[in-house]
Amino acid sequence: MDHLTDPAHQLRVTGRAVLFHEGAVLLTASGPESDLWHLPGGGLDPGETAAAATVRELREETSLDVVLAELTFVRETSYPLAGGSHRHRIDVVFTATTSEPLTARLGPQPGHTTAVAWIGLESLAELDLRPPELAWLLPRLAAGEPVPRYLTDTETGHQTDQPEAGTR
Repeated sequence: MDHLTDPAHQLRVTGRAVLFHEGAVLLTASGPESDLWHLPGGGLDPGETAAAATVRELREETSLDVVLAELTFVRETSYPLAGGSHRHRIDVVFTATTSEPLTARLGPQPGHTTAVAWIGLESLAELDLRPPELAWLLPRLAAGEPVPRYLTDTETGHQTDQPEAGTR
């Protein structure tokens, strides 16, 4: 049995979006106490593109209709799950815009999403972010500075802490 047919190995591809508004970034929270913050978005449905999934998930989680501007970065990670299985996740992250940023609220089909908020860029280091590198990555994006196009901690458990020079 190989990694493609092994039921203990799960591949999950997600589409996510970065939206900025007046010095803040839109984040969603999940978890029993709403303490895990991440970019809004979620998994692709069968036959769906990452771009289409991102637009759908933003509407479901935040009630916002967004327009995707560009592919911003891809993040790949691999980690163990309970019961001995393993997840390999690829997040495809787009920059997006919306015409009505102040209407962001928990959507009609939030799933495991428990909160939606515009978080000031200066407050990111205080949050439990997933992935943690969003604390340095999002302020750089907001400032128009270069960021890595590919981030990974696959198999090593190592989080990307700082961008390498010239990685745009």
